[in-house]
Amino acid sequence: MFKENLRAGCVIFALLMTFSVHAEISFQDLEYSSETELKKMLAQAEESDRGRIHLFISRINLDRDPSATRRHLQIADALIEVDDLAARSYIATTQCWRDLRFADLSKARQRCAQGMEIAETSGDLWAKTKAYGTNSMLFYQVGDLQKAEAFGRSALNSSRILGNAELIATQYNTLGLVSRAQGRFQQASEFFSSGLALINVDANVEIYRILSFNVGIAYADLGQHVIAQDFYRKPYEWAVETQRYSKELTALVYIAISDNALGNHEQVLETLTNALERPELRENNGYLAFAYAVLGEAYISMGKNAEALEIFERGMRIILSDPNTFEQRRVKTGYARALYETGAINAATTSLAATIDQLRRENARTELLSALDLMGEIEESQGHFQSSLIVNKEAAAITRDFQKQAFEHQLATVRGQFELDEKDRELAKARQNTIIRNGLILLLAALAYIAYLGISRRIQRQKAEAEAKHADQLEMVVLERTRELEAKIEQANIAESARLALERQLSEAEKLRVLGQLTGGVAHDFNNLLTVVIGAAELLKESLPPEQSHEELIQHIIDAATSGSDITQALMAYARKQPLKLETVSLNDTLKQRIPLVTRTLGGMVNVVLDVDNVPPLEVVLDSSQLVSAILNLALNARDAQNSQGDIRIRLDQRDGRWAVISVIDTGCGMTEEQIQRAVEPFYTTKDETHGNGLGLSMVYGFSKQLGGDLEIESKIAQGTTVRLVLPLAFLADSRVYEVDFSRGKA
Repeated sequence: MFKENLRAGCVIFALLMTFSVHAEISFQDLEYSSETELKKMLAQAEESDRGRIHLFISRINLDRDPSATRRHLQIADALIEVDDLAARSYIATTQCWRDLRFADLSKARQRCAQGMEIAETSGDLWAKTKAYGTNSMLFYQVGDLQKAEAFGRSALNSSRILGNAELIATQYNTLGLVSRAQGRFQQASEFFSSGLALINVDANVEIYRILSFNVGIAYADLGQHVIAQDFYRKPYEWAVETQRYSKELTALVYIAISDNALGNHEQVLETLTNALERPELRENNGYLAFAYAVLGEAYISMGKNAEALEIFERGMRIILSDPNTFEQRRVKTGYARALYETGAINAATTSLAATIDQLRRENARTELLSALDLMGEIEESQGHFQSSLIVNKEAAAITRDFQKQAFEHQLATVRGQFELDEKDRELAKARQNTIIRNGLILLLAALAYIAYLGISRRIQRQKAEAEAKHADQLEMVVLERTRELEAKIEQANIAESARLALERQLSEAEKLRVLGQLTGGVAHDFNNLLTVVIGAAELLKESLPPEQSHEELIQHIIDAATSGSDITQALMAYARKQPLKLETVSLNDTLKQRIPLVTRTLGGMVNVVLDVDNVPPLEVVLDSSQLVSAILNLALNARDAQNSQGDIRIRLDQRDGRWAVISVIDTGCGMTEEQIQRAVEPFYTTKDETHGNGLGLSMVYGFSKQLGGDLEIESKIAQGTTVRLVLPLAFLADSRVYEVDFSRGKA
């Protein structure tokens, strides 16, 4: 018997769990999710839910991205099944909202009616609530305030049954707007305040910002402008922080309205003038015209009627270019007031009459009452007492109607409260029965689940222990194998790096070897030819009679050939084929003797500093004339790097007891790594054509290699260069001139 009960309980529990897993995503979950959250849901949702999610993404984009609204609505329309009546109702009401945004009232009426009909058929309370609310806003905008209030109250009642605070607050906001349009300012204030009390203080929640703003407007309607400004502050600070410029301008305008009412007209001028100078606040024509209207009212209050007329004319130009401009009724009425105050009575009367006709058509009775008061004032000032009386009678009728509606509203509120109390009692009883029924089902499911857990927990524990043991063993094997693979990969990477480095070194060596052979061969043969040319020219010079023209031409030939011979000598030095006259010399003495020659050659503002006194005498085997030529080449490069000024240091050091090192140090412009790598290549130079041929460092490099030494270059951009000529000491030298061996690399 226990087993049968256990089996039955498990079946009931499985059915409950299956229902909870496959239930559709609720409208409440979607209604108050952000766009980011909805897109995350979309990535994980089943096909049956994707249409609903696209629908609510379209609702989020109603105000900021109409194209996105249209795109997501099309996707939702294609995905949502025909028999999903609640979602179909949502599609229709969303399209209605979109049509209201674009002031397409004909389409909006059709879509709202369609959404309401589908919602009633579906029986879905959430869909019905949204349809009621959308229809309420539709009739509020078209001026049918009785229908707007009826739908608003239906939406409020159904939202109370759903028990969602934000939804209830939204319906309170709609009813507050309708009451304000009916002139019931105290009732509007109560509606707005009731909605605001349901929402946590969070300026990032849209309904909180809207209600906070509308509470401020309601207090301003009641003449409590200081309190109103306090309620405007939160939305204003949020708009500034999030850079919502149209919202920022709106908040500033309403703050200015209260300042006008408090007599702070100078403050209004400062606030709105500064705001209207900001380009980002001038992008929305509707709010811009509204700002001009309030600014013009401040000028009129200060008696600056000409300035007021100019400001209202700007607002009128915006209205003419954009008929859907926000608060255009206020602009038109203010424009008529400015015309009247500046003495343009006929123009004021004509403009105000047209505005009054429009307000009558739109049933905008609050604004109509203000316009009628102004018309009565104008007619009375012109002595048209009969016309003034007619206008005042119409204004009085509107005032009486407002009072009558307020009384009827209070009576309806009392009656509605009694009806709501009765419905609440019935609803409470139904909820109690539902709770008892659901409690019994859950109790059975819980008992079944507890029994199931008792049986399965032991099996799961044993299985988990076995899996954990197996996982530990597998993890050890994987870790060991991973370490082996990482070691092999590291070895392979090291070997590959070494191979690539060796290939680059061999490639550079081969390039220099070929270049050296070519340079040496060509230079040697060309030097022989130049020797013949120089000899022939000297014989010719001696054999011809001493005429000035002949002697100058022959001397030019000898000079040019001698210059060419110098170049070939440098090339042969780079290729290590230049004949050297080797002798053992003291570098200390040689440098001291030859430095004056170097200094004179450099000229300019350069100062050569010789540092040889701190090292013992160093003897090397070399050709002293070539040594001087090499040092001179290095000094010339240093001078050019320093723009012929500053100090050049020539220092003598000893390295490892085996080598003599002559360093030429400058503080010039320095060299890049690429320039250092190519520095000893023949004809490579960073100077212009008038300052070098690119053979100086090539000759020094070849000279050092011929003696079994080396050339080292160390340089940093904008910090200077150090070139070291490294030569073997005399006791290591074998009096040989080394052949070219480019496999040893370059400086």
